[in-house]
Amino acid sequence: MTIFIVIWLVWNSPYGPDRGAGTTTRFIFLTLILSLQASYAAPLILLAQNRQEARRPGHPEHDRESNAQSHADMEFLAREVASLRLGLGEVATRDFLRFRAPQSAG
Repeated sequence: MTIFIVIWLVWNSPYGPDRGAGTTTRFIFLTLILSLQASYAAPLILLAQNRQEARRPGHPEHDRESNAQSHADMEFLAREVASLRLGLGEVATRDFLRFRAPQSAG
């Protein structure tokens, strides 16, 4: 395609064999050919993208399942931490030690 376009540009430039014609429509056919090529290429590119997304390991359904599992794990860990806190009761916390610790002479 690149070779065809270069030949077309040289042929229709002021240095080409038709330099005396002076028409303003000499690149209309090139535009038509490029539009035709784009109309064939666009669906093929979209099909290739769809196939690539289907093969991608981070498939949306897999991502949703992974997120749901992570959410369930976090809820379980939060319940476990809450039950540990309730079980420990009156254990000194970091804030309690920080504010109630005797001031060292220094």
